[in-house]
Amino acid sequence: MTTPLRNTAFAMCVALVATLLGCSPQWQQPEAPSLQYQHHWQRLKNQFISPQGRVIDLGSERGITTSEGQAYAMFMALVANDPATFAKLLRWTQEQLLADHTFGQSPAWLWGRNDQGQWQVLDNNAAADADIWMAYALLTAGKRWQQPQYSDYGRALANQVLKHQTRKTSEGLVLLPGPQGFVREHGFTINPSYFSLPLFIGLAQLTQDKRWLQVHHTSLILLQRMQRLGGIPDWVDVNTRLQITSQQTQADAANKLHGSYDAIRSYLWLRMEADRSGQSLRQLSLRFNALNNRLQQLPAPQQLLLSKGAEPTFEGQAPVGFYPAYAHYLGTSASQSLWQQVAGWPEAQYADRYYDTMLLLFGVGYNQCYRFTQQGALQINAASNCQASN
Repeated sequence: MTTPLRNTAFAMCVALVATLLGCSPQWQQPEAPSLQYQHHWQRLKNQFISPQGRVIDLGSERGITTSEGQAYAMFMALVANDPATFAKLLRWTQEQLLADHTFGQSPAWLWGRNDQGQWQVLDNNAAADADIWMAYALLTAGKRWQQPQYSDYGRALANQVLKHQTRKTSEGLVLLPGPQGFVREHGFTINPSYFSLPLFIGLAQLTQDKRWLQVHHTSLILLQRMQRLGGIPDWVDVNTRLQITSQQTQADAANKLHGSYDAIRSYLWLRMEADRSGQSLRQLSLRFNALNNRLQQLPAPQQLLLSKGAEPTFEGQAPVGFYPAYAHYLGTSASQSLWQQVAGWPEAQYADRYYDTMLLLFGVGYNQCYRFTQQGALQINAASNCQASN
C-alpha cells in the first residue's frame, strides 16, 4: 500500500528524474488476479470493447456508449502499451461521436439506441472529464508511439475544453462539466469528480498552454473548500468567487448534497495529486477527517450526505469499484483491509459492470503500472504484468 514514506520517496524521484535516470516508483506485483492490471485490462477488452472499438455499458437499457468510456479505455490502452486497441477506440470515437474527425469539436457524450431502435448520438453535449482524459491520452500516445497526428488531435481537443468548457472567475478559469447547461445566474454548477488535478499540470506542459494552470488552481481551491462539507459532492453550485452556494439544511435530507457515484473518483484523483506534488493530503488541505475515520470500518459506504458545518452521514454499502478509490485516498497501512475486500470479491458479481471495471483499472493500475511525474507526465511501468497479452 502507499505510505507517507513512499509518497515522499516518489516525489523526490520525479523531481530528480532528469539526473537520476534509474529512479522509479516501487511498483507492486500482487498475486491475486483481481489486484492485477493486466487481468482487468483483458476483461475490459474481452467483455466491454466491441471489435469496432466501442466501449459498451453492458448494464444500460439502451446499450449506451459514453465519451467517458472511450476516453478511459484509451488511457488504459496507453498504459497497457496496446496501440492497436487504442487506434480502434479512437476510430470509433471519430466516426460516431464527432462530426469533425480532427477534433475541431468535442465528442458527443452519449450514444446508444433511441426509442425507434436506431443507433445514434443521443445527446450532443460534451463531458469535460472525458475530453480531458482523451486529450491527455492522445497527446501522450503521440509521444510514446511516434504518432504526431495523435498529438495534433490532443491539442485540438484540449483547446476545445478551454474554449467552451471553462469560465472566468475571480481566481482564474474554472472547469464546467460541459459546454451546455451549467451556467447559472450568479455562478455555475460543477462536478468535482472532473477535477483530475495531475492531468491539468500535464496538459499545461504538453500543450504549452498555461491556462491549464488556472484550471488546476481553481479546482484545488474548490476541493479545499469542500472540507467544510465533510466530503466531496457529486454536483455543487458555486459563485464567481468560487464560494459554495448550494443550499443544504441539517434537518432536511432532501436538501443535503450527495457524494457517491460521481464523487468516488475524486478521492483517487486526490491521492494522485498528493503523490505528484510531493505533499500529503493534510498539507494540501484535502483530508476529510470524518471519512478517514469511517473507512476504518467495513463495509465502506456507498454514499455521503453532506451539509455545511455538520458531520457527514454515511449510507449504504459500496460496490467493489469504490474500494480502490477509498484505499488510495487513505494511503496508509489502514487501507490494507480495503484491498483485501477487493481481492476476495467474487468476480461474477461485477464482471459485467462497466463503472466498477473502470475504477478497478484506475486503482489497481495506480499501484502497478502508472504514476504522474511532478510535471504531470505519465510514467509507465514497462513490466509484463502491465502490458497487453495479445
